[in-house]
Amino acid sequence: MRSNSELGNVFRSKSVIMIVRGAAIAALYVILTLPFAVFSYGPIQLRLAEILTITPFFWPEAIPGLAIGCFIANLSSPLGVVDWILGTFATLTAAILTYYLRKTKSLWIAAIPPVIVNALIIALYVPFLFGINPIPKGFDGFSSVVQGFSFPVYLMAVGTIGLGQIISVYGFGILFGLGIKKTGLTDEK
Repeated sequence: MRSNSELGNVFRSKSVIMIVRGAAIAALYVILTLPFAVFSYGPIQLRLAEILTITPFFWPEAIPGLAIGCFIANLSSPLGVVDWILGTFATLTAAILTYYLRKTKSLWIAAIPPVIVNALIIALYVPFLFGINPIPKGFDGFSSVVQGFSFPVYLMAVGTIGLGQIISVYGFGILFGLGIKKTGLTDEK
């Protein structure tokens, strides 16, 4: 049996802290998405959980935390399995890029990937799945989707999704990141 001081050391170990922090980020992502589902999914979306996309700037464990949180939140998406896979892929890709951009030491630069990546990837499928750009009749696989692709509709979706991302990430995420810096919860010296 471990003594209280040994247990205290276990809970202070870096690996336990990283696992707990990643899990907390995943849980917060779900909590900030599901109650606001009316704003979180669709061609015009403002996903409050995207505030958290700045966290890979501080901690690498935020990467799987964001991906898992996004996947769990997207299980309720009206867009179904496409959103489960591509939405999670977009969030994971943006989180990895944000992590690498931490070397710039600028929250403003590190916040670019969640805006750009999500706008470009999510806009590829949202118009089809919401019927704005319907899947062509006689669905013939990938080629008919490509042939039915409308660049103006895609640009409109990039704009609306990008605007929601800008509001979440730059409007609130940067403030959240500055708050994290002030608390001293980061590993920065």
